[in-house]
Amino acid sequence: FVRMGDDGSQMIVVVNFSGEAWQNYKIPLTAAGSWTEVLTTDDEKYGGSGIHNGTFTAREDEFHSR
Repeated sequence: FVRMGDDGSQMIVVVNFSGEAWQNYKIPLTAAGSWTEVLTTDDEKYGGSGIHNGTFTAREDEFHSR
């Protein structure tokens, strides 16, 4: 889901309940550009595998418009 800040900023919440890491999984975002992971419960401090996504670039394509 999308959370909107008073300043127009957006936070996208992505949840994976499968227990498996997915590579090259497309997620429809609201805008192309640079996005940064803020929190992952897959962090080792939460008992996860330690996989992090960091910053990534979303491209605009047919999937972009959700």
